[in-house]
Amino acid sequence: MKVRRVVVALAGVFGILWSSPSDARQTPTFTKDVAPILYKNCSQCHRPDEVAPMSLMTYEEVRPWARSIKSKVLKKEMPPWGVGESSLKFSNDRQMSEKEIDTLVSWVDAGAPKGNDADLPASPTYPGGWKFNREPDVVITMPVEFRIEPRSEYPMLDFYVPVPWTDGMKLIQMSEARPSNKAVVHHITVSLVTFPPGTEVIDGQPFTTDASGKKVPLDRRAARITEQRLPTELQIPREPGEKPDRLGSVGGFTTLLAYVAGRGFDDHPDGVGTPVLPGQYINFNMHYTPTGRVETDRSEVGFWFAREPLKKFHFRTPINERQHVNGKIVRGPVPDAADVEAGRVSQGATAATISAFSGLPPIPPYESNFTVTSELTITQDITINGFYPHMHVRGKSAEYKVVYPDGKEQLLFDVPRYRFDWQERYVLAEPLKIPKGSMLKYKGVFDNSANNPLNPNPDKEVYWSEQSWDEMSLGWIEYTLDKQKLPASTERREQ
Repeated sequence: MKVRRVVVALAGVFGILWSSPSDARQTPTFTKDVAPILYKNCSQCHRPDEVAPMSLMTYEEVRPWARSIKSKVLKKEMPPWGVGESSLKFSNDRQMSEKEIDTLVSWVDAGAPKGNDADLPASPTYPGGWKFNREPDVVITMPVEFRIEPRSEYPMLDFYVPVPWTDGMKLIQMSEARPSNKAVVHHITVSLVTFPPGTEVIDGQPFTTDASGKKVPLDRRAARITEQRLPTELQIPREPGEKPDRLGSVGGFTTLLAYVAGRGFDDHPDGVGTPVLPGQYINFNMHYTPTGRVETDRSEVGFWFAREPLKKFHFRTPINERQHVNGKIVRGPVPDAADVEAGRVSQGATAATISAFSGLPPIPPYESNFTVTSELTITQDITINGFYPHMHVRGKSAEYKVVYPDGKEQLLFDVPRYRFDWQERYVLAEPLKIPKGSMLKYKGVFDNSANNPLNPNPDKEVYWSEQSWDEMSLGWIEYTLDKQKLPASTERREQ
């Protein structure tokens, strides 16, 4: 009897010693361990009425998706993030740490327990449903509700709304576009337009008066966005003998933002923004995709004004001053898809007959690695704050490089698997100084083969145009001019 008691006692001691390390590693729970991870990395999209297919804000919403969440984070498919190799760090990098991934996997493997309600942190707030932490200073809505019929396709459509304030220039630091019907809105581009004198806008459409006095529609290409004029005191001064260049062009801040899968909101450093003036118009450029039934949409955009002190204008431009196709510089007129379909140019147009300045050359059928390398000479000191590569369904990969004045080349970052269904804007954690005399390079690789599951027609040439089955190769940069400083009178204006 005594022997038995000793054995049992020893077994209990060894059991305690053996189990101590395991006890130290407690099973993760939703309220204490999982919710903070999802709030930080996922809630911006996975919340009610947002782009993700399900909300992940509560335990009841998350629990049915537990196994799927485990699979997605282990494959690093979620949260989505496109950057591969990089010499830069990004403020909007959503990648989870290995510790966060291990926590989610352990939680799922343990049966996805809820935990104690008292451990649940406060969920992130989105005032009015907007992505930023306060409601916009102004919301502008399309002038009419548009009806989308069950037809095959729609051309790009434009709707114009006058700038609603009259008290001088505002800098737009943050902006967000919101469709009222996400099912039919493929993308929105919001930009600034200055119409020619005498233009009248009726129900969002511009009209001019012909020689007979009749009102006739104004062609969208006649809306000269580059005619924007800044007050003299706000114009960026040039050095003696310095010529105008594209980096300081007013056309560099006519596009405000784009709404596509993966983005739809822009933000810039404090005191930096896009200048918008009374008398201009906000252009909603809409791409609708019919669903097979009658739909309606009336999209809107919210603007947040930069607070004082105001510092600089925000610019953006694509890297497309010179273009090389598969290593060879190209010249000649670029065929637009609409021109090809109308028979205005030859169906046999080739990459050897395209322009170095007008856009993407035609991609041959079944070509799986069609490479367009674009260059931009930096003619004055700039500071880059973000990047945005843009291609369509044949986009395969993207890459940004810089060649400094001393000849040193640096890979900034690459996107090894470009996703048309999730187009990311990459915002730098620290601004990147690019000195005058440098050259920026952007490389886009396209897959027009049958191996591309998104390719609708691998047997056809692909031309530059706006529809998703056509193509684009735009390596956008977002930047400020180092020499610019807004005048004190603007800095002191009332907010």
